[in-house]
Amino acid sequence: MPVSKKSKAKARKRGAKTTRDSASTKRAKRLEDGFTAAERCAKRLARESEAERYARDDRDLTLGEQVLRNPLIRDLSLQDLNPFKLSDLQSVLGLREFYKLLPDIDLKECYFEGAWGFPKEEFLLANWREMSVEEMKEKVRDAHPKLGGRRVYPPGKVEVDTLNTKEEIVRAFWELTYVPKMVYMTAVAGAQVLRLVKAGDVGKDLEWACRAGLDLPVIRGLAEKCRERDIDVAAERAAAGGHADVLDLLVSEFGAMIDDDCLIEAAMWGHDAMIDLLVERYGLDPNGVDEDGLTALHWAACCGCVRTVKHLVEKHNVDIHKRDVDGWTALDWAEENGSTECAAYLRELTYTQLLAGEYRGDVDVELFTSAAWRGDDAMIDLLVERYGLDPNGADGDGWTALHYAGGLGLVRTVKHLVEKHNVDIHKRKRDGKTALDLAEEKGRTECADYLRTLQSTRPPPS
Repeated sequence: MPVSKKSKAKARKRGAKTTRDSASTKRAKRLEDGFTAAERCAKRLARESEAERYARDDRDLTLGEQVLRNPLIRDLSLQDLNPFKLSDLQSVLGLREFYKLLPDIDLKECYFEGAWGFPKEEFLLANWREMSVEEMKEKVRDAHPKLGGRRVYPPGKVEVDTLNTKEEIVRAFWELTYVPKMVYMTAVAGAQVLRLVKAGDVGKDLEWACRAGLDLPVIRGLAEKCRERDIDVAAERAAAGGHADVLDLLVSEFGAMIDDDCLIEAAMWGHDAMIDLLVERYGLDPNGVDEDGLTALHWAACCGCVRTVKHLVEKHNVDIHKRDVDGWTALDWAEENGSTECAAYLRELTYTQLLAGEYRGDVDVELFTSAAWRGDDAMIDLLVERYGLDPNGADGDGWTALHYAGGLGLVRTVKHLVEKHNVDIHKRKRDGKTALDLAEEKGRTECADYLRTLQSTRPPPS
């Protein structure tokens, strides 16, 4: 079933991918990947561990790092300032522009990436030197919202189409090197709404006003001129921005409907406090789904919001095994979108639950083969020895754990399956290929040599 237009629109805003690859396409991607998921996660975790160790060492800190580590700022203000609230963002940027305390690189890495978890893809011009002029123009246009049918630029900014070189573009729109796209877009739109209101031009800009968390009198004035449907959409935007005061106003004074879309928007953008509000005050089910069967956990994992994934699991006890209309779990979506931290967390949680006998999902061949292509020998042992899965079990296309391990060149796992679980090295998938055939086809020399040596000592079963 294709993903709905609404889900696609949500994903585009967050830079996530909603296309669902077929099983055969996913297998092909895994076999072409130079590293297994387990290796990628291990590398990421090793980098983080090194970074934490380095941070503890005595060394010279940049001024921006000193600002962020200062207890008065760290504990009382900066990390609690919401980048989607226009007044909060102005306070953060004031440290850079007025006080000269926070260099661009520290603002990007420590505040937007570190405290708020924005992925590198959100900083549209961060790698401007590697882009063409047209690519830069397209990204800049994409970062500027449309209000009243026309694209809005901040006062003093020229239209990007009037610029001719990369240097001109990056000088004019330097903010897009260190401010995430949606934060920038929300700030530009929110500031424009304020200018229009002050000029007496109160139009239909409630959505952007709610997204930017403008003052309540402004929100109230705009809401009074809106239809009921616009009020409901505005409530979703308030949830996406993490603005509890705006959401409460829309509900109490204008009867806004609060539904699962509000919860999903909050999860997509990492607003844990808003999730708590929606669940505890408004009674939403943390396992509620949208029209595609996607939960808040699916979306948080898809968008790489690892803090929110943990929050949903550890505070709200959401079902990590819940599947969407196509049978995909949050772990599947995390892997599909390259959200390695989310995938590693959900995978470890799955293993822990299996070990404790608390696993609520299906213990089946899909779970077993996924352990094999990750090179997770401990999970393989657990599924065979405790849950009685057949190590020669195959999925609908005849792929066994050995096919995956051999095609990916996971020598250790191939040997583990053969020597500990005595799997059938001659078993063929539906197209007639064995694990050896796949290893040879993909150039996995060590696996191929090992399996070839076994051919003479392990004849096919009669």
